[in-house]
Amino acid sequence: MFTTGLFVCGSTSVLFGFLNLSPDGATFVGLCFAVRIAEATGAASFITASYAIIANEFPGRVATMFGLLETFTGLGATIGPPIGSLLYKAGGFILPFIVMGCLLLLTAAVSICGLPKQELGRRLDVFHMQPVRT
Repeated sequence: MFTTGLFVCGSTSVLFGFLNLSPDGATFVGLCFAVRIAEATGAASFITASYAIIANEFPGRVATMFGLLETFTGLGATIGPPIGSLLYKAGGFILPFIVMGCLLLLTAAVSICGLPKQELGRRLDVFHMQPVRT
């Protein structure tokens, strides 16, 4: 689900950059909605799967890893718009979407090789995880 979500999100991001070339009117609006819905579905898939992967791979440090993930999410939300505006200024409407889409597709390819293989029958037992210290 993680890799598939990254692939869907990355390819629809690239596709969205080319929507300004589609015909005006209802076709344009329909394509915009369809592509964004597909992109949101892919993003929801890989974000949800990332939390499950973290909980499965770091059962004793779940809170720390979730905090780290949220830190980098906030960092991306902070520096993303300035980087996007620089890309827009350098290459127009299409460049930010192509760069982001290609980065997501690259991440999908790396995750195929880099993520640990899931063993059949191995499940995270949430009732026996170590408690989080407060």
